[in-house]
Amino acid sequence: MKNTVKLAVIAITGIVLVSCVIISTLATGAGREVVRAASQQTVSDESRNFVMGERRGRIAVWREGETEPFMTTDTLVYSLPKADRSKLAKGIVITGESALRKILEDYCS
Repeated sequence: MKNTVKLAVIAITGIVLVSCVIISTLATGAGREVVRAASQQTVSDESRNFVMGERRGRIAVWREGETEPFMTTDTLVYSLPKADRSKLAKGIVITGESALRKILEDYCS
């Protein structure tokens, strides 16, 4: 029985780690410039704000001002320390793609 539980924990951990690698790889490719239609100015993703929080028990990321997350990780919020769960419940504002990648690595590893 204990071996079955250990194998399940190892399998779940492996799935979470692989998911985090895939997500960070996808986030790396998103570092392009965005054109604002209204002003026709080019804005670097390094100045864009993101909000990291919880959706359906997992860490999710929204572009500031949007109602649907553009990214949901496989990291279960309940597996995080209480302080991190509290921050995610309030929403963590992150500026820039590189800062987003770093915080995702911190929370997903």
